[in-house]
Amino acid sequence: MFQKLLRRIAAKSFRQTISNRRRRSSERQRMLETLERRDLFAADSFVGVSDAGTWRLDGQAAQVSYGLTGETWRTNTLGTGIAVSGTGSIAAKTLPRGVVVNDAISRASEVDRFQFRANGGERFQLSLATANPSNVLSVRIIRPDGGTSEVILTVSGVRQTQFTIPGNLTGNYIVEVRARNGATTGQYRIGLESISTPSPNAVALNSNSLITGTLREPIQVDQYRVQGRPGERIQLRIADLNPASGPLKVTVFKPGGASKTGVLQVNGSRQIEFWITNTEAGTYLVHVEARNGLSTGQYRLQMQTLTPTLATSATVLRSGTTRTENIQGPVQSKQFLIDVRPNQRIDLQLTQLSEPANFKPRITLYNSAGNIVRSIVVGNGTGTISIPTHPTMGSRLLVQIEDSSLVSTGSVRLQYRLT
Repeated sequence: MFQKLLRRIAAKSFRQTISNRRRRSSERQRMLETLERRDLFAADSFVGVSDAGTWRLDGQAAQVSYGLTGETWRTNTLGTGIAVSGTGSIAAKTLPRGVVVNDAISRASEVDRFQFRANGGERFQLSLATANPSNVLSVRIIRPDGGTSEVILTVSGVRQTQFTIPGNLTGNYIVEVRARNGATTGQYRIGLESISTPSPNAVALNSNSLITGTLREPIQVDQYRVQGRPGERIQLRIADLNPASGPLKVTVFKPGGASKTGVLQVNGSRQIEFWITNTEAGTYLVHVEARNGLSTGQYRLQMQTLTPTLATSATVLRSGTTRTENIQGPVQSKQFLIDVRPNQRIDLQLTQLSEPANFKPRITLYNSAGNIVRSIVVGNGTGTISIPTHPTMGSRLLVQIEDSSLVSTGSVRLQYRLT
């Protein structure tokens, strides 16, 4: 008899436990739906991240607590006098640096969250694009302390912004994406690049390297890293191999993330040069992307150092040397080094051997500091640089040959004599 009573009590307790769990689950779901419908993103509200805690929904006669680890919601005004608070770990997708993420708002009330970790003082570039320009997204970044950063975007089509992480706020940051008008749905792309330190997939760009790259999808950014040395003069050349698809843009960032050269717009072929000062030495980042954020296609990129003492990949010429060289493809150049003493005479002769359309080879002589001593363009014939040496030139000079238009290809003969 006593055992039957115990079994009845246990069964009743079990049923009550199941009922309570269902009721709590239902209340929790209603609470979350309420929070989702409310505008938690007004000027007086914010979302942050903490380690542990509970939710608390305080209403006129309601208080519900749950052990939801993960997310912090705090607001001063929510609807009609309801206040919400709590802490825990936020459910967010990883937003890798240097990778374009494809996602979608599948229902009007949906909020997509992406997480990335950042150190204080880092600078970033955030890019977004909606598949349908009529779909307007609202985007903002949430700091580890729960505050909203200054990055608040309205995205229709393509948007891009750059921002700096506060120096004392190292931690996990959340990027929130939602429909601006609370109604539209659709696909979008989002991408994050570091512009103060290289992203994990940044490609090393060394002197004399010639790279063919491909922008395969909208808002893709190809990032290259260049090690800038004190006193170095760097030359970057880029050719858009699919100009009909839309122009490119190239940006060079100094160590720390500030722009070095501004934005270079490329429709065809372009060249840019810059000096590395003693205080600006370090890792430079080069971004190649579509100017409109949407175009795709191939490009060709070459980096050269114009400082002879640093051009270690250049070929050393000896007096009496004759060489035949092929300029193969847009933006390619060839470099050579010559060693001189004061009161000698340099004779450099460049002869055009092939005559494709628009191929006009150029030969340029640089002094030891990377400054131009003499430059000539050869058109259907032979051109000569003949000058005396001088102590101000330095003892090692650099010779560069290329197509003057940075587009055509062809062959040349280079003859060098030092007397």
